[in-house]
Amino acid sequence: MRIEREYEGDPSGLVNVGNVKGDVPERAVAPRGWIEVPGLILKEYVMSEGEWTVSRDEEEGIIRLLGREVLDKKLNPLAGLGFAIISGGILNVCRWDIQYIDVVVPQIYTLEGCGWAQQSVEKAGAFCSGEKRVYDHENCAWLAFLAADRSTHKKAQSAKTLYLSAFCCV
Repeated sequence: MRIEREYEGDPSGLVNVGNVKGDVPERAVAPRGWIEVPGLILKEYVMSEGEWTVSRDEEEGIIRLLGREVLDKKLNPLAGLGFAIISGGILNVCRWDIQYIDVVVPQIYTLEGCGWAQQSVEKAGAFCSGEKRVYDHENCAWLAFLAADRSTHKKAQSAKTLYLSAFCCV
């Protein structure tokens, strides 16, 4: 439901806000598979503006990074399921929370020289508009998982498999 309402504030306040320049590039999102490290399985997506992709060596480096981060307790697996978006020097690792089960917790890494550096969400942002499309899909898939019957081991395994198999294709 959307409510349309005309802005009623002081029009002079509009002079200094929203003055952004540039266009948003068109980005394609491609599912790649899964990143598995101790206690954490992530659906992997690569987002690019053209032919850019992630090599197998780069992907293995990301898996080693996340494995170290989990073991060093710098990256909490939380519920152990989530998704990762790799996009032109940015790695967005999103885990579903264990306490607030409908909350996604992003951890951002940027490519600095030859390695990945953890950044604060405040500095890097939680999602760009392209990543948000993936988040919207993943949120729906996660809510379907939460609504699924997980009352037995077999049903829980089935629900997890269904979540991990539902990729975004935009």
